[in-house]
Amino acid sequence: QRARQACVVVASHFVEDAEALPGRVAVLQAGRVVAEATTEALLASAAGRVWWCARRHGDPAEGVCLPHGGGGWRYVGSRPPGTGEGRPLPPTLEDAYFLALQQARPPARSIARRPQRAFF
Repeated sequence: QRARQACVVVASHFVEDAEALPGRVAVLQAGRVVAEATTEALLASAAGRVWWCARRHGDPAEGVCLPHGGGGWRYVGSRPPGTGEGRPLPPTLEDAYFLALQQARPPARSIARRPQRAFF
C-alpha cells in the first residue's frame, strides 16, 4: 500500500541493482538524464545492436567493445563492427546502458564567471 504513495530512488553504479528492482531506470551522464524507461524498454532498445567479435574494435564513436565471458569481444553499437564480422548476441541491461551513453550528446560546457567586484 505504501509503495503506491511513494517514490524510492536508488542510485548505483551496478547494473545488477537496476535489474533486481521493478520500475523505471534513469541513466545519468554528467548529472543529466540521458535515458529513462522501464528496465524492459531499456533492454528492448538494445535489441539487434550487440554482437560477438573475434577481435577488438576500437572506434568509441561507433560502439563499445568489452571482453566477452566466453572469449572474444562483445561489441555494442549502432551498427555491426567491420564487414562480415560479428555474430548477434542477446542484449543485456548493461548493453542498453552503454548505448544510452553513446547516443547522448556530450553535456554543453559553460564557463560561469562571477562578476568582478571592486571593494573600496
